[in-house]
Amino acid sequence: MSIPFVDQSSNILEYNLFDHRIDTSQFTVLESRKLTLAGLELEIGIIGESHFLCIEDFFSEVLACVDPKETAFFSEEINEDRVSFVNDFHGLEISTLVFKYSLEDSSEDIDFILNFFKQKSILSYTFPRCPDTEYPFDPITALSIEEDNNEITIMTLHAYPNEGKIVYSATQITQLEK
Repeated sequence: MSIPFVDQSSNILEYNLFDHRIDTSQFTVLESRKLTLAGLELEIGIIGESHFLCIEDFFSEVLACVDPKETAFFSEEINEDRVSFVNDFHGLEISTLVFKYSLEDSSEDIDFILNFFKQKSILSYTFPRCPDTEYPFDPITALSIEEDNNEITIMTLHAYPNEGKIVYSATQITQLEK
């Protein structure tokens, strides 16, 4: 699916968590994948507004430049350099860190993260560039997953070359002992 150029800003990103499976049809889904990892049914996707993650029917995460049409139990604007969240759901510990990096302060970190996602992403989408504009990197959203025994880590990259910024998130899902 191809979409037109939209001048998005990392300053309007919101991180939302839901205690149910969200209706992803409210978004422009560009890429998605269903997976079974550590005995859990997951769906991940890149949307025209950023990304979503659904775990079975009891948890969803959305990092996006739009407000979802559903009520989140946790919502935080990504206007700081770091956001964190930890909670237990249905026998899982879910923890998330979201970092915002700027080329002015963290060019080595940005290079490392961009290279990591070039090698490890399982979903990625490069958005249209503003015509006649030079960017330091591509406007891209990418997702990567690592699984280790009873832990799943979903990492995302959201690049805003028009601002010289990237937003990186890592959500770790751990099955708690029963």
